[in-house]
Amino acid sequence: HVPSIHPESRFAFAWIVLGLVLMYYDVVMGPYRFCFQTTAEGAEAAFDEFVTVYFLLDVALSFVIGVRTSTGTLVTDPQLVAARYLRTWFVLDVAASFPYSWVLRAMSDGGQGDLSKLSRLARSLKVLRLLRVIRFAKVHSVMAKLVQALGQHLWAAHLLNFGWLTLLAFVPTHLCACSWWLVSDSSTPKYGISWASTVRAEPEWGSFGKSWYLQALYFSLTTMSTVGYGDVTPRNRDELIVVLCMIGVSMMVF
Repeated sequence: HVPSIHPESRFAFAWIVLGLVLMYYDVVMGPYRFCFQTTAEGAEAAFDEFVTVYFLLDVALSFVIGVRTSTGTLVTDPQLVAARYLRTWFVLDVAASFPYSWVLRAMSDGGQGDLSKLSRLARSLKVLRLLRVIRFAKVHSVMAKLVQALGQHLWAAHLLNFGWLTLLAFVPTHLCACSWWLVSDSSTPKYGISWASTVRAEPEWGSFGKSWYLQALYFSLTTMSTVGYGDVTPRNRDELIVVLCMIGVSMMVF
């Protein structure tokens, strides 16, 4: 008999809170690293490994942590909990939690294949790592679990909802900033000019991702909030398409 964990226990509450924090970390850092071609090093790389291990364990624990149905019924039977999880979030969790970086590291250390194949595999795995962003679809259900666990602490529930709304506004803006840079930088060889190429040519902004990200985030914020100072404008057709999409997203989100 597999023991179950009560969904309102201290352990379950702490596990869910930690998962929510790591989920936001993944949603922010994954697209940033992919679009700005940065890599985690030192303590940041070690933390990434911790995040990977956490979500692998989370898949296993999701089979035994009890749940409450939409009607408020508590389900703690391991078989029913497992069946419910398999029908809902299991496939998404496995796709988002799979340790793609471990596969690439193992193949690189083992020397399997030539350098060109490993390079193509590395690019493919970086794209697959973006699947972690789909965890954001779980945030609403995770927040609902936290609100239930808080019970009578209404002030904490209101504070949690405020934080959720704030992050809900930031995440689309962040994703649009990353997309804007990726498309702009990728369009330079095609058109010969782009907004990213002008940023790269400005020595005061340095030659690394964080400075470029600040510029892209500034443009995303001003565009999606419809302020639009006009100091940053699309330089080619691809960039114009991205801007139109950003405006469409802002109309739906804000």
